[in-house]
Amino acid sequence: AVWRPLLAGMAMSAVLTLITPDWTGSLVLALIIKILAGIAIFPTLLLTLWLLAGRPAGIESKVVETIAASLRRVGVG
Repeated sequence: AVWRPLLAGMAMSAVLTLITPDWTGSLVLALIIKILAGIAIFPTLLLTLWLLAGRPAGIESKVVETIAASLRRVGVG
């Protein structure tokens, strides 16, 4: 389903446009904050939308399975 990453990307973009050098006081700081925010926002929204959609089969389920297997291997969970 294309709508989940599309919606997550649009929401992330909307948030990132609010982070400006005027707000942060520095162009470099604004860039760093945008990068970190993007790293946090997109996957969080994508996972949330996937969960709300009822966890359909797709790339998200494969990623979750891979992460869960990796955590089990190192003894977490």
